[in-house]
Amino acid sequence: MAIPTKWYREEFKDQEDKLEDRTAFEKRRNLADGVLSSRFYDYTDRAPAAVKEVGRTKYYVATELDAFYDSIEGHNKPRTTAERLAAEVARREGTVADFTARVEKKQGELEALVRKLGYHQNKLKNAQAELEVERRGMAPSNA
Repeated sequence: MAIPTKWYREEFKDQEDKLEDRTAFEKRRNLADGVLSSRFYDYTDRAPAAVKEVGRTKYYVATELDAFYDSIEGHNKPRTTAERLAAEVARREGTVADFTARVEKKQGELEALVRKLGYHQNKLKNAQAELEVERRGMAPSNA
């Protein structure tokens, strides 16, 4: 079974050589595992947008990852409360969008199942009615 691919930025479909995932970025930049994930969490409001997702792995434009990482590395001053809250808001917006999409998908699945249930309930009622008519017709008459 093929792993599903979801494109967020279709303009890069023919430019996959410009894309990399977080792990590849960390290897290329000689960073410890998870460093970029931590930066994405801390700076969600400034993180580059994903281009595609294959299974659970997201791919980004490599130059955008470089620009993002370079813009935040080496800043030794603490982030302001507003900066931290902006990242929190961006994280929560992403989470809400993800769950909204999942709910909409499940609602569509539920609606389809309800339609199928109604169809089969009607078929059941018709079959029960036919059975009842057939049984009445086969019963000995008391005349």
